[in-house]
Amino acid sequence: MNIGTSLSGLFAAKTQFDVAVNDIANANTAGYRQARTELAEGNPGVQVTGISKPGDAAGTPADPNAPSDVSLAEEMTDMIVARHTYGANAQMLRSTIELQGALFDRRV
Repeated sequence: MNIGTSLSGLFAAKTQFDVAVNDIANANTAGYRQARTELAEGNPGVQVTGISKPGDAAGTPADPNAPSDVSLAEEMTDMIVARHTYGANAQMLRSTIELQGALFDRRV
């Protein structure tokens, strides 16, 4: 068990949650485009590689008069997934620390 794996998962889940919250806050802002958290396999665990919006790669600017493309249902789902991911990584971190403490106590 690697503490770094759990910590990277906590950071990734927090970033995903923060992006979803930002999208919800801007749902009624004209021209706002929904953001996505980009993740990749890291060493250890997962790595946040960036936050992107549709059209960023093409370099097309958002129409400031267009309605927002934020889907509140999708964002709420993303927040629920991020919350559960965060909780699972936090529990894994607690378990790892407890196990290491128990092993240390046995050695002393």
